[in-house]
This record gives sequence, C-alpha cells and structure tokens, in this order.
Amino acid sequence: MDNLSDLIREAREAKLLTQKELAEAIGVAPETISTWERGANTPRKPILRKVFAYLEIPLKNLEQKKGTAHE
Repeated sequence: MDNLSDLIREAREAKLLTQKELAEAIGVAPETISTWERGANTPRKPILRKVFAYLEIPLKNLEQKKGTAHE
C-alpha cells in the first residue's frame, strides 16, 4: 500500500464492500469514495476517521499517512 487511496480501496475490498455500500455506511455519495480511491481527492479527518472505524483500519495507519488528509 503506497498511499491513502490504496489503503481505503484495499480495506474496502477486503471487507467485500462496494463503493456504494461504504458510502451509505459513512454518509457520503458513492462518487466520493471513487474520488478518494483514485487519489483525486482526500477526505477530511472527521470523515476519514469514520472510514477507518467502519473498515476496521487501525488509527495508527492514519497517523502514518499524516499530511494526506485535509484538516
């Protein structure tokens, strides 16, 4: 995993979730998940924390990716 977009995509796929399912679970549009996974945009930290919690990604991974999410 090289970056935040890969981390989100790989964690979502490991949970066998579609972009739509993840989007519904965290309250964003499916297109938003797509932009994150393509690296075209990054989620703000409050939303990113929701993503990490839902996908069960340890928060230490968020700290390792520091500077990749918008405040």
